[in-house]
Parts: sequence; C-alpha cells; structure tokens
Amino acid sequence: MNKYFCIKLSIFITIFVLLAACCSMAKNVGYKYIPIPENSQKKVLTRPIVCLGDSLTEGYVSSMVGIVDREHSYPAFLQEKVNVQVVNSGISGNTTKETLDRIEKDVLAYNPDMVIVFLGTNDFFLRDLPLEETQENLQKILDKINDGDRLIFLVKFYSNQILERFMSWKEWSVRRWQSTINKYDSMFEELAHKNNAVLISGVWEGIDIEADMPDSVHPDTHGYWLIEENIFLAVKSYISEENLIE
Repeated sequence: MNKYFCIKLSIFITIFVLLAACCSMAKNVGYKYIPIPENSQKKVLTRPIVCLGDSLTEGYVSSMVGIVDREHSYPAFLQEKVNVQVVNSGISGNTTKETLDRIEKDVLAYNPDMVIVFLGTNDFFLRDLPLEETQENLQKILDKINDGDRLIFLVKFYSNQILERFMSWKEWSVRRWQSTINKYDSMFEELAHKNNAVLISGVWEGIDIEADMPDSVHPDTHGYWLIEENIFLAVKSYISEENLIE
C-alpha cells in the first residue's frame, strides 16, 4: 500500500475519531453554545443553584408511585456534589405558563448564581399545548432569569426513546413523530443559542424505561440519580473546583 496513502488514511481516521468524541460529548453534556472555560475562568459559586421545573425536578415517583420524595430528587443528589445551596423549585403538574407566574418567588428571591431550567413535559404530555406557546413561555422565563452573569442550563425534557413510546400510545405516524422531534430539537437549540444557555440534551442517558420508570413517565430513585449525573456532567464543566465536593 502506498506510504502517503497510509499517512492520509491515518490522519483521516484520527480526525474522525476526535470529531466523533466531540459530538458524543456535545450530545451528552450539551455545551454547544457556550465553550467550556479554562479552569481559571470557571465561575466560583457563592450563591444558590436553583433547579426550576415540574415533577421531574420535584421528585415525583422517586421512591413510590404517586408520591413526591424530594430527598431522592435530582436536586437532592446534586446537593451532595456541590458546596452551595441547591434549591428544589419543582412543582408537579406545572406547565411553562404556571412556572412563569412563580419566577420571582421561586427563583429570583434566592438571587442564584445558577439556574437549571427543566420544563416542557406537562405542556407536551399532559396539556398538549402548541409548541409556539411553550417556546414563548420558556423565552419569558429565560428573560426574567438572565441577568447577564447568571449561569443558565436548559434541559431537554425528552429523549427519542421516550417520545417514541408516547407517540405509539397516540398512534402517531413515523412522519409525524419525527417531525415533532425535529421541531422540539430546533426550539431548544434556538432558545439556548439566543439566551446564552448551556443546552443539556442527554439527560435521559442510561435510564432504562422499563426498569427505572415505574409509571412509564417518571423515574424511580435510581433514575433520578442518573438524571443528576447527566446534569452534573455539564454543570461541573462550568464551575470552579472550589465548589465541588470530592
């Protein structure tokens, strides 16, 4: 085999592997719109982290179907990893509109250094609200939260696997299912880009729908721990090591 061809092939393979790794990290962590800072530039947190959301934040079904267990919610697990207060501002059943109405009390009152926004589940699954309405409410929420200095993480509330199961319940066609995913993907990417937020797209990675989701919608304790691990994978890349608990 030609020596120069081998060299070119080796370079191509190396580039491909690096790109694949970067794409995998971007998918899991979601730092598509904000480059990870150097260690010296990472944010030192001195004020709380607020986790804003619905039942997936509050901890519904974490230990028993039909019960809220905040002690085994993802914010509770996150609290074990950082040395600043983590506030659980999740309320089960809340839509983006209902959450918007409580931003001052449940977010701004804590003057947080960081906010994790994990919303949209009830708009889509429970109320069947138009995507445009969800996007408008999320934008208003981000407008209220974003002070120009606050770290904001925006979490996709779904995975393809979860949406596929939901679509099967509704007997949607493959074309409609894929179109819906594409529209929501575009919505979250647009919101993250416009608001200088870190987009976390792989929050459901590692979760077994059959084993970790007793009611097929909410995780159990192990599932919430995995959600926290996926969120923390992104969070720890942007905050100072001074804030991390070994």
